[in-house]
Amino acid sequence: MSNNLEEKYLKALQLEKQVFGVPHSIVANTLNRLGGIYDQQQNYELAEQYYRQSLEMSQELFGEEHPDVASSMNNLASLYEVLGRDDEAEALYIQAISISLRVSGESDPNTTIIQCNYQSFLDERQQNNQG
Repeated sequence: MSNNLEEKYLKALQLEKQVFGVPHSIVANTLNRLGGIYDQQQNYELAEQYYRQSLEMSQELFGEEHPDVASSMNNLASLYEVLGRDDEAEALYIQAISISLRVSGESDPNTTIIQCNYQSFLDERQQNNQG
């Protein structure tokens, strides 16, 4: 991702906070997107910061039982997986799957994505343990 996109999202975040206030679902979504940008740039410290802020804001807005919360947990789990923080990643994946199954159902595309991410995590962990 380019710095141009990063700059646009940072400006959008600033405006959204002014217009909508905090907490707000639009602000949480932008925080999550910024986390994704930094994740792709391998700026993992900032990625974690924005993913965490998004998760915390989504929890504040919706409680634990909401698709946005499950999605934010999935993104943070994926980051932790990259960082080798396997215990934290696994706990978040399990929690995200549980929430997504309850609120969206087994046939929901986001539930499937989270389950596939968790299965990939488990497969990689098993390969690493065998090698």
